[in-house]
Amino acid sequence: MTRRALFWALVAIQAVIPVGMLGLKEARYAGADRVLLQVEPVDPLDPLRGEYVELRYTISSLEAPGGTVYVPLYETGDGIWAGYLPRAAKPSSGTFIRGDSNGSGHILYGIEHAYVQEGTGRQYEIAAQEHRLYAEVALDGDGRGRLDHLVIR
Repeated sequence: MTRRALFWALVAIQAVIPVGMLGLKEARYAGADRVLLQVEPVDPLDPLRGEYVELRYTISSLEAPGGTVYVPLYETGDGIWAGYLPRAAKPSSGTFIRGDSNGSGHILYGIEHAYVQEGTGRQYEIAAQEHRLYAEVALDGDGRGRLDHLVIR
């Protein structure tokens, strides 16, 4: 193998690995359920990354045992989803989200931060105060959520 061919083979490998990792992550959510969850943000500014919205979900305050929990979700009739009775065992059916509970009434889902375009953080904060801010979340088969985008209604 020539030096040039070896060089291009190494370049190709370095390009394929990250693209493959992204592809696998996206494939997990390709057929995912999509739910709209109401949020209550705090609007901080990260000097290195810009504006972001720190999200606190209405389903984050459910009483749950410590450790990994699964929160069954149901649609409220207006396109919004709510949760009830967190449990340690993964449900065998239905729509649910997976989170980590500290055992004292607070659950983290791994979707608590959303970076927003500079100058728009205040509009999200106002929308949250008026109970018009929602997060569209994709859920994989294990209940892991991925924040797709924020919605102001």
